[in-house]
Amino acid sequence: MKIKKALCLLLSLVMILGTAPSAIISAEENETTDEIKVYMTVVNKGVIASDNEGNIMANRELTVSDIDEDGKFTFHEALIAAHKEYNSEDGYDAGSGNGVSVVKLWGIDSYNNLFFINDVGIPDGVGINEVKDGNFLTTSICQDSKYYCDRYTFFDKKEVTAIENEEFTLNLKGFWGMASEGDDLLPKPFEGLAICTWEDGELKEIEGKVTDEEGSVNLSFSEAGTYYVTAKGTVKAMVTDWWTMKEVEADCPIIAPLCIVTVEEEKIAPPESIQIEHDSENVIDGVIIAKKGDKFNLLAFDENGEETPVTWKNTSYGNMVTIDEVTGEVEVTEDVYGGTSYLYFEATSTIDETVKKEVTVLMTGFILSQYQKEQTVTLSEDGQTAKTASLNAGKKGHNIWNYNIPEGVAELTEAPGNGGEIKFNVYRPGVIEVGFALDINEELSDSGIIKVEGVAVETLNGE
Repeated sequence: MKIKKALCLLLSLVMILGTAPSAIISAEENETTDEIKVYMTVVNKGVIASDNEGNIMANRELTVSDIDEDGKFTFHEALIAAHKEYNSEDGYDAGSGNGVSVVKLWGIDSYNNLFFINDVGIPDGVGINEVKDGNFLTTSICQDSKYYCDRYTFFDKKEVTAIENEEFTLNLKGFWGMASEGDDLLPKPFEGLAICTWEDGELKEIEGKVTDEEGSVNLSFSEAGTYYVTAKGTVKAMVTDWWTMKEVEADCPIIAPLCIVTVEEEKIAPPESIQIEHDSENVIDGVIIAKKGDKFNLLAFDENGEETPVTWKNTSYGNMVTIDEVTGEVEVTEDVYGGTSYLYFEATSTIDETVKKEVTVLMTGFILSQYQKEQTVTLSEDGQTAKTASLNAGKKGHNIWNYNIPEGVAELTEAPGNGGEIKFNVYRPGVIEVGFALDINEELSDSGIIKVEGVAVETLNGE
């Protein structure tokens, strides 16, 4: 008996030790499959829905639990998790029959609903079809309640990362959402659908962007940010009229697709050096010709001749000019006359602040001084001796003079040509009008008057 008991004890021990590892592994497997992560999108009658905080309900991560502990994760359990986290628990009603006839979604009473896993329609019901870790799920409250012909659509990419103004291509395909067999299940390109962005629950069409005959569209965005790219429109197709059982042509609404586009700022390599130029066209011998209120721009280029972003600083003396630190626009804020002014500026790279460049810009004025714009000349006391009057302005070698002398009042001492001075001999009281323009730009002009006062005495000969 003792031998039999020992044998029984030994046999029991061997059985326990033999089964223990598999029991531990089984427990570990259960621990790792208690929950899974999936990504849920909800479409409400052609537009991607919002969650309970107003955010887009697209590719939102969900933790799905095996609620009934049957070792499976169903679409039904994913819907419970989605409503609990992003909508409300009472916003979902699976109805009866293993979720074959869902009667409420996203807080909306609806019997016309479709469900998809990784862009493929589920064949049975939400309570039957399983979901796997990492699956992308789509839930749609459909639009068409006559022919039930909503077309499921999707892009070839769920996410795109691009830099500002970089062009990329999306391709859109789709199929009949209720398809269950044959060619109806095969995705095909849809042409003529308007490409939109989703903004606060509304679709904003991107001007001029529609899918071509291959379902493709080229897009780019000029500003960094996140864009929810989707589509809207209808697709013409032959469908079944379920009342007459005849084939009819219909405009089939689409179940909106989605691609999340992340646009990043263009990364520019730091310059090794900076060269500075200005864009003023009014230049003589390297000197800018300007007056108060004029503007011009400073431009910064790297060693390859490419424009590079910098911060501008005015290091000039006084307040003759100002500069916009971002754009480099220089404005002349004080009167400028004939002398040459030296303007000093500094550019600092916004990419690498150790890269700097200083520049000196020469500027001069061309307008008449206030004295010369309205000067007065008094005739000599004897009324006979000629006196002279003159104007100095513009730029020597570039002036185009014009004048008006009342008869007998004065005469030119000599033709001014394109010189910087015009001179008159004055004889009688009156007003001489004088003006000029520069030959480099006739808009650069000014004018003044010379008032001649006093008494002119004539001889017996009328001289």
